[in-house]
This record gives sequence, C-alpha cells and structure tokens, in this order.
Amino acid sequence: MRLSIVFFIFLIGGVFSDAWSQSAKKYRAKPHYYAYPQEQVYDSGHPIFAYPESREGKERRIMSEETDTTKSKLGATLILQKGDQLIYYDTLVQIKSDTQVFIPRGVRYRVSVSSEVKANQFYDRTKIKVEKHWWTQLMFNSIISYEGPNQGSDVVNEFKESQVVYYPYEGKTIANIHIKQVDVLEGTVDDTTIVATTKLAKLANSLHTNTWERIIRNNLLFAPGESIFSYLVADNERLIRQLPYILDCRILVVNNPVDSSMVDLWVITEDKFSLGGELVVGGPDDVYGEVYEQNIGGTGHEVGFGIQYIAQDDPTNDYRARYLARNIFGTFTDLAIRYRHYFKGSQTTFDFSRGFVNQFTKYAFGTSAGLVKENVKEVQADSSITPAQYTSNYQDGWVGRQFVIGDKVDRKNLIFIARIRRYDAVDRPFVSIDSNANYHNYRLFVGGITFKRINYYKNNFINRFGVTEDIPHGYFVQYNFGYEDSEFKGRFYNSATIGLGYRLNRLGYVSFVNDFGMYLRGDNVEQALYRARVTFLTNIIRAGRHKIRNSFYYTYVAGINRRKGEIVNFDNKIQGLAGTGLQALQGTFIHYELVDFTPWNVYGFRAAWAILADAGWLQSGRDTRSTSDFYTAFGIALRVRNESLAIKSIELSFKYYPTITDQNKYYILDLSTSTPGSTPLDLPIVPGVIPYQLR
Repeated sequence: MRLSIVFFIFLIGGVFSDAWSQSAKKYRAKPHYYAYPQEQVYDSGHPIFAYPESREGKERRIMSEETDTTKSKLGATLILQKGDQLIYYDTLVQIKSDTQVFIPRGVRYRVSVSSEVKANQFYDRTKIKVEKHWWTQLMFNSIISYEGPNQGSDVVNEFKESQVVYYPYEGKTIANIHIKQVDVLEGTVDDTTIVATTKLAKLANSLHTNTWERIIRNNLLFAPGESIFSYLVADNERLIRQLPYILDCRILVVNNPVDSSMVDLWVITEDKFSLGGELVVGGPDDVYGEVYEQNIGGTGHEVGFGIQYIAQDDPTNDYRARYLARNIFGTFTDLAIRYRHYFKGSQTTFDFSRGFVNQFTKYAFGTSAGLVKENVKEVQADSSITPAQYTSNYQDGWVGRQFVIGDKVDRKNLIFIARIRRYDAVDRPFVSIDSNANYHNYRLFVGGITFKRINYYKNNFINRFGVTEDIPHGYFVQYNFGYEDSEFKGRFYNSATIGLGYRLNRLGYVSFVNDFGMYLRGDNVEQALYRARVTFLTNIIRAGRHKIRNSFYYTYVAGINRRKGEIVNFDNKIQGLAGTGLQALQGTFIHYELVDFTPWNVYGFRAAWAILADAGWLQSGRDTRSTSDFYTAFGIALRVRNESLAIKSIELSFKYYPTITDQNKYYILDLSTSTPGSTPLDLPIVPGVIPYQLR
C-alpha cells in the first residue's frame, strides 16, 4: 500500500513537472535569446538570435578573424549553420540549429566552425580515402571507432571515442587558454549563454563558491606554446571531469584570429554544490550521519565528519574525520589524513601519493602510514576476563616508472613498480606459526609489471543521470611477484590480473577482469584465490523521451587453502540482505538491472525507475560434495538524484526474496542512499596482495 501511494505521488509529480518544464522552456526568457524587433535592442550589447523559415539567397558568413561593429550604425546580421561557434566577450555559443543572429553595435565577435563539425569532416574525408583498398579500410576500422555527429540527440553518441573531436587540430600550436565557468544550477557546459533564471537557482548559485581559476589551471596538462595532441586534450577533459567537485567539463578548440596555425582552447567547467551529507538508518539502534565539504572555499580540498550510533556497542558512538588535499601546488600529488574512534579502539592513517596522470607521466609514487589501537577482552588462565589494548602500525611505500611503447597514438604503456610494506604489532595476543596470524609481524617486498593499452569512450546514462561518463576500453595485463618475510617463516607471492573491455557494435559494451593470486611456501600453495568479473551494458533504447538501458554483472570468487576462519562476506552482494551473515569460501553472483531514465526534472532532481534481479550460489568448499545454497531477490526501485549536488542518490525500493537463510519468503520496502558505480574496467596500478573479497 505504501509503495502504491509513493508511486502515485511520484507519477503525478512527474507529469506535473514534465508539463511545467515544457511550459517553462516555451515561455521562459533566456538572456541573449529575446526575439524583439531589432530597433528595440540595439544597445543591449548582446547578440540577438532568430530562426528564419528559409535561408535561400542569404549569405553565410564564417570568419576566423575578430570583427567589431563599432563602425556600423546598427550592427551586423549573420546567418549561422548548425555546428558553428559564436564568440563574444567571455562567452562561447555552440549553434545547434540554423540561426539568424543580430550583432548589436560595439560588440566584438568571432565565428568559426566547431571542433566536432571539423572532426566529422575530417573523419568522412579520411574514410573515403581508406575505402579505396580493403586492407586500409580494415586497419582504419580497427583503430577508429566513431559514428559521426549526435544528430541533435540529448545523449552523447553511444561509446564515442573521446579524442576524435580534436583530430582536425592535431599539431597546431596553443596560443591562449580561456577558463569559463557556468552556473551550478541551470547552467550547462554545452551552452555558456544559458544562466539561471529562477529565484531559487539564482539564490543557490549566489551561495556557492566557484572553484578557483588557478585550481582549474593547475589541473591542465598543456600550456600556451605547446602543440595539440588530441589524446592528451581528451585525457585532460576526463581528468577534470573526474574531480569530485566538478560536475562536467568541455574543452573546445577555436582557430586563433591572428594566426591560422594556432588555436585557442576554452576550458568550460560546471561545479557541483560541494557541501553534502549522508544519513543511513539501519533501525532505531543503528544510525549513521555524515557531513562533508568537497571543495573548501573553491580550493579543491575536502573535509568530512561522521558519527554513528550503535546501541549494542560500548561506547555507543563512532566518530570519524577526514581531510584531503588534492593536486598540491599543481603537482598532481594528493594528501589524505583520516581518523576514526569507535568502541573497538581508534585508527589514524596518512597517505601521500602521485599517480600516473596520463600516458606520458614518467614517475609515480606513494607513501602511507597508519596506527591502530584495538580494545579487546582477554581471557586469563583462571578464566577471568580483563580489558586490554592491542597496538599495531604499518608503513607502505612504492615508486613506479612508465614507458611509452611504440607511437604515442597507440596508447601502449609499460609500467614497472616496486613496493615495500612493513607491519608491526607492538602490543598483541599470544602468537605462533599457526595461531593469531593476523597479528604476525611481516615485511612484504613486491614488484609489478603492467602492460596496458587503454583509451576512453564518452557516454552517459550508465551510472549517472545525463552527465558525461568516461568508459575505458582496451586491455591490460599485470603480473605481480614478491616475497613476504614473516617473523616465523618466509614465503613467495605471485598474482596476475587480465582485463579486457570493448564495444560490441550495436549490442553495447562488455568487459572482463580476471584475478589469480597465491602464496608459495616450498611446494605448498597457501591463501590462493581466483576472481572473475564480467560487465555487459546495452546501448540506450529510446521510448519517447525515456531512455532505457540494461546492465548485467557477473562475479565469481573462490578461495583455495585459505586460513582457518578466512571466509568472504556475501550478504552485501544480494541487495537487502546486508547483516544476515551470508558467508562462504566461494560464490557466484549475477545482478541484472533494467533502468528507465525518465524525462522528469524538477530543479535538477532527476528520476529513474529500475527493475532489479539478483541470484547467488554460495558453496562452503571446492568439490561437488560441499554444501551449497541458492539465493535470489527481485525488486523495483525509484532512484532520485541531483547531479549538481554532492549528496548521493536516494533509492526507494521494494524487494521480494523467495529464499533466504531461514527458507522463508519475505518482502522489504527500503529507503537508502547509493553512490554511482565504478568504471567497468578497473586498472590496478599499484602491485599488492589481491584481497579475498568480491571486488
């Protein structure tokens, strides 16, 4: 009944908001788009756009030089085509349909063809040339994956190569780099002329502090005077877009008005509201709340505080705090400090690292340290129980070197990394070679060799609501080897990870990641594991204004000769069964989603319906005689998210469980929060022991 009421409310609200949004689009006045008679707006200082019914007999003016209308008594009228770019003041307008534009007197402006249109022309010309021979066509199709312009769709082309749009400018020199930031609410990186018009949006934008321009420039991988390399520009757009306080980013290339061999770059960004929070209610006896700021004063630094109440613990409160400093002094080096105090003790960690930012980054490093204090109760020889505190610490450090293999456009890299980890339990319980292994002191020396060829597709409506998402494609192979010097006996470690992800033409996208790792003590295999993950995403299916995508996830994990009591928790893999204690040595899980991204949009809050299905097989051993259990779950969910906010998605779900641990059928109506999923092709750069877990 509650679900029906909620469904009805959201349905009525969606219909109303949909009608309201259409009405607003029709009648809402946007700056620079008034269609008043020209004589009334000569002194406005902004271009006026109109859409003529016919363009016959009218001349199209496309200029690479800057023009002003100071000498004109009235101004200038331009006929622009879809794909042109109009630049005036600090504004860049991408023309999305054939348009007549009036430029008022005194306005300096420039018109050019957009980089995407040039990319389409470049691609078409190249394709015509290579189609003359079957072998050149085969080579071309194996390297380039591109399907032309977006045809006016509000969705980015399915799995479009991110660097193709910059091909026409390859090798040209960068003259200037402009930074343009759009409004958080009602702004868009696709059209910088669109600004907030509602009172609520204007108020919210006024309360937000934009990211400093210096911070954005510190995240650039190029500078004036350098040559355009299309892959590097695409990597930089992705790098900025992945910052937690940035909603989206576009890097546009415009011909320089003075020198045709040079170009200007426009870096257009849209911030998020970086102040957010989270509230998780597991019941009256288990409540967690957190408040965080991901962009303190526009600096890109982050601070967060959380508290959890658990009635059965003593003390009942769990306190957490963190501070993150990103890209310190433009070196792409990050600092993270975390602290947690709870009933079991306290944890303090420190991390300082710099990764491989792009394919040309030669060196990377990382160092971390931690102190853990654990409150326990020891049983004495006379059976009495006394409180005690165990203390341990660790230090970890690694350094890596990356090499470019072959031509830079091949995107092939070879990476070597060396790592040392030290663990020291100062105060601990009694230990021996076969007891309390988690408290054994050790030194781990491990090296890693990785060969990768990874590029990225641009897409959306996968994990998020319309925002550009970067999906990796290509392959990687990683081999790790090392030696663990334990206080009782040493042993060798070996592991391998293979990943592959590609588009399947009209079917969608698929990725495979396989891990295998083990310790070797003499001829004995210890703590081995095998893990396989498969992700399949279909292309968007359109149903009117609705966008539907199917997702399929497969996970298998198995432990071999694990230590006593070393098992994997599987309860969080089947939605809604967290905390039920589902554990096993190995398991297989399948998760399916059909997500309908609706057109409903109320002040940036967007909604999606999802049909869910889970299946899991848990096995307590490696042979067919081992006990096995089968679990399933089916449900429907409503997800609501505002991509401009730092808060997580809100999900209202109804789930049905045909079989659970007590073999009873039951239902759950759940309200929870969730974060967008990770990329389907994870690349583990830093070598280490593969964790015995599902992911």
